[in-house]
Amino acid sequence: MIRFFPLRPSNVRRAFAGLSILACFAAFASTLRAEDIYIAQTAQGSDSGVDAANAHSVDFFNTLANWTATKTVGKIGPGDTVHLVGTISTGLVVQRSGTPDATITILFDPGAKMSAPYWPSGAISLTMKHYITIDGGATGIIGGPQGNPSLANGIIECTDNGTELTHQKGSTAVKATESKYLTVKGLLIENMYVRTRGGEQNDYGSGVTNADVNGNGITHYLVTNCIIHDAYIGVNSDYGSACDTYEFSFLTVYNCNWGIKNSDRNASATMTGLSIHDNYLHDWINWDDTSNNSWHHNGIFVYANNGSCSNITVFNNLVGPNYTLVNSGEKSQANHSTSGVYLNTNIDDVIIYNNIFFSDGSMPSNGFITVAVAPGHTGLGIYNNTFYNSGPGGWGRAIVAGSGIATYIVKNNIFAGCTGVYFNYASTSTLISDYNLLFGARPGHEMSYSIGSNENPYSWSQWQAMG
Repeated sequence: MIRFFPLRPSNVRRAFAGLSILACFAAFASTLRAEDIYIAQTAQGSDSGVDAANAHSVDFFNTLANWTATKTVGKIGPGDTVHLVGTISTGLVVQRSGTPDATITILFDPGAKMSAPYWPSGAISLTMKHYITIDGGATGIIGGPQGNPSLANGIIECTDNGTELTHQKGSTAVKATESKYLTVKGLLIENMYVRTRGGEQNDYGSGVTNADVNGNGITHYLVTNCIIHDAYIGVNSDYGSACDTYEFSFLTVYNCNWGIKNSDRNASATMTGLSIHDNYLHDWINWDDTSNNSWHHNGIFVYANNGSCSNITVFNNLVGPNYTLVNSGEKSQANHSTSGVYLNTNIDDVIIYNNIFFSDGSMPSNGFITVAVAPGHTGLGIYNNTFYNSGPGGWGRAIVAGSGIATYIVKNNIFAGCTGVYFNYASTSTLISDYNLLFGARPGHEMSYSIGSNENPYSWSQWQAMG
């Protein structure tokens, strides 16, 4: 028999009292999960870590015994915010992970920066540490086409590393390995390697990197609202087994050979869900290799030569100018820069839209966009983009596409001062091109179509006649 007890006012009061006690315990537990711990280069005041005046030292941060997997008062653990104060000149090594409901945040307090001649092991490094946020503490949007650099706060810098400086060393601001749910935001990263245009062969310097070295997989990797300049690679990412959900957004990246790079590691590498948007990428000239032409600059470089990458969106980016130095009289001058956006081989389900590509005559050697899809891969659309070359003669190409068994859709784009579409390489490819506006191109070279690798230019009327 089931008995139902009457709900009397006294029972209700006791029930609510019990709930209040539980709420107090929950609030207490929440308090244990959220602690502010302060870190300076050397210990300050009482060395309690409770505020900037009494901050712990870098050694406290870099000691495993001072971290905890389940929150303990006075130790760095899930839900905590670690405040960086003053100038720090020793690398920070993250010792433990946060949790899905309690991320560990490393926050640059006002005026904080990490500064050293170079950072060979990374200013901030983490290996297989998950649910970590590194926050520069910017007071607004500092990166991207609408960003305001004056709002930047936290800085990671090298002070003496580059072609004509004291050191020539590999150096990275944030160096992660197989770290899932990693967010890097609001940082000014500068001078990881200050290269001078010429013949040197040092591929040194990265802003933010996360590498899937052992194929354990990376998921939810976000780099956003940062300014990165003077490095071989601005944002460096790769993928091994079953990687997904990478986003690189609201970044300003310049004086880098590759602004944003994502690449496969081996034939079993898979990646799905790559979003690159609202970035401002420009100025690659300092990476011109005038001796061997080794560095081929790209604003965005995504390749899957052995593995596969799918569900890629590239939108709302501003790319250019100053792709390479032109009219210098040197050999292969135009080949130093390949593309504004370069995607190739085993890629699927790609949409490139609402971007602006522009140049003052320093056009990349291939095109503002270069896409080559391997046989068996399909689905590529290029929509609503503006391509503008203000240099004389209407030379250069907006889109270079072709190869593979793929359908390329090019619609609703504006081409100004350059060849619109250069479509070639494979008889098995299909191009759907319509509703595009083109003007100011080199006469007779408005569009190009060929089977094979040689350019076969078409005038506008000839192109229309092809249907």
